[in-house]
Order: sequence, then C-alpha cells, then structure tokens
Amino acid sequence: MTGVQTCALPICDIVVDVADQGLGIPAVAMDRLFTRFGRVVTRENEEIEGTGLGLYLCREMVRRLGGDVTASSTEGQGSTFTVTIPAQPPTPNRRARV
Repeated sequence: MTGVQTCALPICDIVVDVADQGLGIPAVAMDRLFTRFGRVVTRENEEIEGTGLGLYLCREMVRRLGGDVTASSTEGQGSTFTVTIPAQPPTPNRRARV
C-alpha cells in the first residue's frame, strides 16, 4: 500500500494505492467491478465467499466525500485499487459526485 498527497491549487487530493500480486481480474469483468453484487467468480476463486457489495459500497462512500475509487488489473499478475479523496470535504459550492 502506498500513499501520496497531490496538490493542484486550489484543491489538494489524498491518493492511496492498494496493490496485490494475486489472481488479477479478467479484462471482460472490469466493467462489473463496482456494481452492486458485481462479484467476479472464476474457477480459481469460486471457493472464496462474498456478496460483491464491498467495492460498490467503498466507491459510494468515497464519492460522497467528493472522491473516487478506480481499479487496474492484469489477470494472473494482480490488481491496484486507487482511492482519491479531496483534502477538503465537499461544500455547497463544490458538491460531491454520487
């Protein structure tokens, strides 16, 4: 896990990358990743339990803070999830994306 704070006046962002060297996510499944119940089931992970709500809920919470969660992945090599949150909370003049 790495963390970096980037600044572009007048707003600074806090960026956290979480990377693994696991199974990776098939490219054809990336568009389902942040959807409700968007669990990607493959032969390699079918024994792992889950509902597919975790990434959806994470992204929704981060978006309510004015940020976003993105993912990149290479099947068989791992994935990187990036959380970007403005250092300043949303205000009436700068609304959060939902």
